[in-house]
Amino acid sequence: MNLDNNQIDKLPESLGNLTKLEQLDLAYNNLHTLPNSFGNLTNLHKLILTKNTIDIELNFENLKKVYKKGCEIERQTAFKWTGAKIQNYLVNSGKTQEELFDDLFQMDDLLSFNELCSSMHMVEDDLELKWKSKDTERTKWEENEVFTDGRVERTQKEYEDYSWAMFYQDVPLVIDDYEVLMLLESILNMPVPVVDSAKLNFGFVSDEGRIIELGLYYTGIVEIPEALVLLKELQLLDLGKNNINLIPEWISYLTNLNSLNLEQNNLYSLPIELGELENLSFLDLSHNNLISLPNSIENLFGLQYLNLQDNSLNFEQLSEILEMHRRRGCKIETIRAFKLLNT
Repeated sequence: MNLDNNQIDKLPESLGNLTKLEQLDLAYNNLHTLPNSFGNLTNLHKLILTKNTIDIELNFENLKKVYKKGCEIERQTAFKWTGAKIQNYLVNSGKTQEELFDDLFQMDDLLSFNELCSSMHMVEDDLELKWKSKDTERTKWEENEVFTDGRVERTQKEYEDYSWAMFYQDVPLVIDDYEVLMLLESILNMPVPVVDSAKLNFGFVSDEGRIIELGLYYTGIVEIPEALVLLKELQLLDLGKNNINLIPEWISYLTNLNSLNLEQNNLYSLPIELGELENLSFLDLSHNNLISLPNSIENLFGLQYLNLQDNSLNFEQLSEILEMHRRRGCKIETIRAFKLLNT
């Protein structure tokens, strides 16, 4: 039976009545799950599931039944590998998703698989992710002792933070950064893609397991998720062209931030804590409803570009601060930045 490329998102339970079926092509559809009766197709010789988003955990038992009967399963990008246990196994075993499928169906049940996952952890070797089992002897470091992996020196805590990682779209990330992306995916109802540059874009850039650029440009968000505070190495954050009306005080915890784009939102004010971003060199506040800026922005000594266009700012309040930044070499865009004063 050939049902490929038909945008099918659900199969009927009656499919399980076709017990003499030997070949079934379900490729290029939108299947997330299979009917409970699917395990009855024990005469299947070939099953094609390519290009679907089938949840492997939800369909484990039925798929295992046909797999154990010798059915050949074509499964390139057929599954959505959800769940912490699945992701943990992919990371800690260093195996591909194809290899994971074979390993998974050699298990008696998902409990055995979960126990195997729990017995593993990840270690780092020369910045390449390699995996060993839990009983492997590890060198013990004092909490503040510094060691090197060839390029970067890290304390034990920093090593542990990096070594416990997960994969997101085949990119290894520390747990905190991985969880931020999973949260964003649930908010936006779509995964955050890997991109070359996150500026004026939707996606992320990572380096050595940490997210360094995050673009949520034109995604329709109305508030900044507090989880972003976990992105300790974030250098560029693009929130342009959204409906954000409040910048949270915790923005100051993004201490490595050097580029912040807030253009085309619905901002009327900014928190004092913005002035604590001492590494900030690029700040775009254009096309908002700002009527004032916190005096603390004078503390942004490294600022090289400031865009204030299309706001309702008070020139008298800001003239000294802006002049100070100009003397430091900052380029400032001020077209239609100030409200007209009554004469």
